[in-house]
Amino acid sequence: MDDNKAEHTGNSKDLRLSGRVMRHVIRRYASRIRRLLGRLLGRGRSPGAVDVGDFDRMYYLKHNPDVAASGIDPYQHYVMHGKTEGRIAAPLRLGSTMGFQRLPRDRDSVLLVSHEASLTGAPVLSWNLAAELTSRYNVVVLLLGGGPLVDDFTRTGAAVVGPFRNIIQAPQIADSVLDEILEQVPLSFAITNSVVSTAVCAALAGRFIPNVPLIHEFAAYTRPRGLFESAALWSGQLVFSTRLTLQNALEDEPAVAKCRREIIPQGLCRLPPREIVEQLPTEQGERLKQAILGPAPRSDEFVVLGLGTVQLRKGVELFIAAAHRMVMLDPTTNFRFVWIGPNFRPANDFEYSAYLVDQIKRSGLTERLTILPETPDIEVAYGVADILLLSSRLDPLPNVALDVMSRRIPLVCFDQTTGLADVLADEGLGDRCVAAYLDVHDMADKALAFARDAEYRTATGAALQEISQRRFDMGRYVTQLEGLAAIRRAEIDVERDQAQRIAKAQLLDPAFALPPTVMYLSQEQAANFHIRCWTSGISRRKPFPGFHPGVYREAGMPDGDTQDSLLHYIEAGRPDGPWSTEVITEHSPLVEPPAGARIALHLHVYYADMLPAILRALEGNNTLPDLLISVPADTVRQQIAGALQGYRGKVARVAVVPNRGRDIGPMLTEFGDLIRDGYDVFGHVHTKKTVDIADVRVSEKWTDFLFENVLGGAHRIADRIVGRLATDPGLGMIFPDNPGCIGWDKNRPHAEALAARLGILRLPTEFNFPVGTMFWARTDALRALLELELAWEDYPTEPLGYDGSMLHALERLLPLIVQNAGKKIAVTRWGKSNR
Repeated sequence: MDDNKAEHTGNSKDLRLSGRVMRHVIRRYASRIRRLLGRLLGRGRSPGAVDVGDFDRMYYLKHNPDVAASGIDPYQHYVMHGKTEGRIAAPLRLGSTMGFQRLPRDRDSVLLVSHEASLTGAPVLSWNLAAELTSRYNVVVLLLGGGPLVDDFTRTGAAVVGPFRNIIQAPQIADSVLDEILEQVPLSFAITNSVVSTAVCAALAGRFIPNVPLIHEFAAYTRPRGLFESAALWSGQLVFSTRLTLQNALEDEPAVAKCRREIIPQGLCRLPPREIVEQLPTEQGERLKQAILGPAPRSDEFVVLGLGTVQLRKGVELFIAAAHRMVMLDPTTNFRFVWIGPNFRPANDFEYSAYLVDQIKRSGLTERLTILPETPDIEVAYGVADILLLSSRLDPLPNVALDVMSRRIPLVCFDQTTGLADVLADEGLGDRCVAAYLDVHDMADKALAFARDAEYRTATGAALQEISQRRFDMGRYVTQLEGLAAIRRAEIDVERDQAQRIAKAQLLDPAFALPPTVMYLSQEQAANFHIRCWTSGISRRKPFPGFHPGVYREAGMPDGDTQDSLLHYIEAGRPDGPWSTEVITEHSPLVEPPAGARIALHLHVYYADMLPAILRALEGNNTLPDLLISVPADTVRQQIAGALQGYRGKVARVAVVPNRGRDIGPMLTEFGDLIRDGYDVFGHVHTKKTVDIADVRVSEKWTDFLFENVLGGAHRIADRIVGRLATDPGLGMIFPDNPGCIGWDKNRPHAEALAARLGILRLPTEFNFPVGTMFWARTDALRALLELELAWEDYPTEPLGYDGSMLHALERLLPLIVQNAGKKIAVTRWGKSNR
């Protein structure tokens, strides 16, 4: 032991020495390090990449209050930590500000965010919005990606900044970009076009700029998950182009239901009037026409057009299959099938393109079907097309479909794959233009009907043109977006006032009130986040330990009062009530349990590799409870035997239990009688690995948070908890104060059934509970649950869903059982641990 201590002391000295040497080197060679860092940061920079320039000490401290509060040298922090964390070293440069200088100062200014400037759907819509808005606003276009439309945006009269490609991967960069823009012009509102552009939403909300996010994508194919929820949280509203995309968002990200949702189809888009004709000689257009019609076109050719990027989502193979069916059913018609779009790479794309080539060949369509690259001269294709097949699996409201409708070209799409199918059905054209879901036979049959009857084709084309003009009007679309911005402006004025009053009270604990991913917000920004999450109902968090805003709203505010509950609590003088819970911290006094106190800890060990960490944390305390251990198999019992031999307390029992009831089942069914009759205070801990959460680091951080706040290791949290419970008969349960405010979710029906058996007459809407089911309690506080005598058959079988079971209901009912027994609950908050 002494040798180990000496070795440890020596290592500490070495570490302190190396730290002093490192600080000396950094101070002495700071200028050289700055120059080297600048070269490294600049290396490989794309034209739209962020330029951090020289390190700006004052800027870094201003935008990183945690660094300012720590006293750490800001440059040293940036080199060692900040750069890898994505923090910005200096104000970003917008480049030339000439575009701002020509903006009239007597006009309101609007920010339009486009995720790129390509000649595809959303960017073309962005260009149309810019062209429409510049007639009455100063427009600032923020590009997150490049493309051929950059100059076209400028020609609308807008000030164009970017592309800032890094914002999509590091949204915090948007803060610096917006600050630079706001130095040039104030912004009345913003429009963020495409879910990809929602990377800017948080920065806009932080500056109280109303934002209207336009959502065109399906949540089913949008990654990473959470983009729709984030946009709803920060913007307070979402505009979907179709009912189909809204429904899909609600299915994949249910939190979207908590914000204002509008379905507004975009207006009919036109292509930018750039010098396409001048840039493309007439003979080039003729070559495109020849590629579509073949070298020897015939007057009876029937051209079937497909448009879009060559990818699985666009259903190019379904287009080919429908073409094959049409030729099989009508071999005498001179069909020409043409798909136009980028990304056809049969030489090196072995995931899709190569199979399309093979499908064309095996279908006997080599002489009839052509795949051509994207072209700016799409009007040539429209001029010769007889019909469009919209073969996409998922395609919200494609501009190309609206284009052909406006040109009297009939089309056929699949049901449930595009919002256009709903429009056509509403207008009575479903039987003609909407095929059954991914049914290529039905699509081919409908296309053949148009090929065989010219009058039928002409009449349908005319009807489609009238629909496009009536339902997809760009002017009306923009007016509706302006109206939503005005509504949001009024809401934001109220939110800003409330946030400022909350920040003034200096009560917020940013390390607790903010998610771990948000590292360096001030009191003011934390107050804004609080207002946003509680106004939207999304990602609700407590502002500081021991206070639940939802409980205060339900139990401490008059019905119908719309004021933020935290602000109401502050201005009411911070009254006591069920919304306030005692917080046990590392500064709380240590109270020794009375002599003879019977103390147990139930450990459910599903993952044997996690037990040593639990035992180490537990043995940092003086309290050594009797261990009641449940394991799912004898192999696990054997795996943990060695770790248990080193435990200084008593291992009362190790039981192999069925794999039912997760961790709560063994506590109640295997050990319930023993706990009830043999112990005064008991704890419950388990080896938690949340396999349902894709990000393993999130699960590990949560587990560390729970262990630290239930056992505590060197901080002796278990001693503090057990001492309080053993000496205070009025205190029934102590558990970690989870920063997030979680409700019943899908578990209320299960909870109601259990509550009736437990004698609980009323279930509140808002409540505290041990999220993760780790806690300490007095046995008499949970006697009603221990006497429920649940059997193994009462628990649901595995695999168990992420939510919606009697086990999830029991987790939520635990503190309500304690309170129903007339006892209080308390929570723990250890250091800066968070989740």
